[in-house]
Amino acid sequence: MPKSDRVLGYRVVVEPRRLGKCAGISVSDELVCPDAEERVADYKRRCEQILDDVKRHAGDVGLAYVEAETEPVCEYCGRQWTESCTAFNGGCCDEDMEHEPQKDAT
Repeated sequence: MPKSDRVLGYRVVVEPRRLGKCAGISVSDELVCPDAEERVADYKRRCEQILDDVKRHAGDVGLAYVEAETEPVCEYCGRQWTESCTAFNGGCCDEDMEHEPQKDAT
């Protein structure tokens, strides 16, 4: 029997307009805001403003909040986390190599 999905409920998802889209013109977000941390902060502010507007103007809202998208990365070099172990990322950088699990000598 093939896998299928059962609908458990519905929710409204609202995504902010891209930083690079303004007055019918669209450019990359990186061009508008080259600094990655500042870009994330701009999106967070934009999402918080949308949330305030939703709470102020929409009825029948059970719960509304800003949720961050995350991905696991190495805290030392920022590379994507690829391992199941939480302390060692396969040696992605010198600092990570210091946390390599000791291999049993046989």
